[in-house]
Amino acid sequence: MNKKGLPWLVTLTIFGIAYLVHRQPTWVQPLFQAVGDQSFLVVIDEEVPIDPNHLQGLVWVSRDRLKRKHLKDLDQVFWLRTKGSTRSGLFGLQAKECRDEGPVQLCLVPLDAWNPWRLSQKGKGISVSSKSMTCKVTDLNKKCFYGQEDWEYLRREHHNFAGERRQCLWTHPVKEDAVTVVIPSLNSGSYRLVAGLDDSAVRGDLAAVELVISQGGAKPWTKQLTVPDRKGLHLLPLPSVSPREKVKITIRAKETGARFFCWDLERLGSLHLQRREAKEPPAKPNSMETSP
Repeated sequence: MNKKGLPWLVTLTIFGIAYLVHRQPTWVQPLFQAVGDQSFLVVIDEEVPIDPNHLQGLVWVSRDRLKRKHLKDLDQVFWLRTKGSTRSGLFGLQAKECRDEGPVQLCLVPLDAWNPWRLSQKGKGISVSSKSMTCKVTDLNKKCFYGQEDWEYLRREHHNFAGERRQCLWTHPVKEDAVTVVIPSLNSGSYRLVAGLDDSAVRGDLAAVELVISQGGAKPWTKQLTVPDRKGLHLLPLPSVSPREKVKITIRAKETGARFFCWDLERLGSLHLQRREAKEPPAKPNSMETSP
């Protein structure tokens, strides 16, 4: 190559690099098209490389800076995360409609599940039993023992699931037995079972917790959920709940050591924050301190 052609080569190389660096990612146009004219927020995982110039006109926040109050009174939330991400939802809100765009995934996060009614907040009259003991819950802040061991009780507690802390009902499985939880009649609505193992109980090779949830009456149904030994919450949508029929949940594990199991029932509710949430009492110490 002669010296006269060298400046042109350098110039083309610079433009080529600039194009590769600044060219618009494939997810930008789908995101702008999805936003529409409703109020929205775009949440972007820290692992996703972005150029702020591509987001001009969009209201966005990095996942590590997202706060619960940011989601109040919105019509839409869009979540940009790495393709194949296993991160749990945004303060209990789960991604529903996702599409892959190159190395990232663009998800719509429905807001109809914001601040749902939870059994762990309002549940009364729950009974829980094993072969050896039966207990009826009168106060969810107190241990309701259904077994002989110190950790075999039902109580409202706070636990960590894939790094996110939330309220749930601790119910440790009993060795070589089933734990049966009976819930009095529920109001009609769309419910789901939410269950998981506390992060500190996950080893990767321990026994799963098996659940069977059912309701009798004129339209009986039965659903099953397996909670494996991995981090994160597991969701099970339930069939239509008859308002005057009891719901029964059985909980088993082949091996019960370190099965720090916690669960809840949720009914989809409104988008707006409840005032009482700010007044929620401090979390009780984790029951793992006395667990096997």
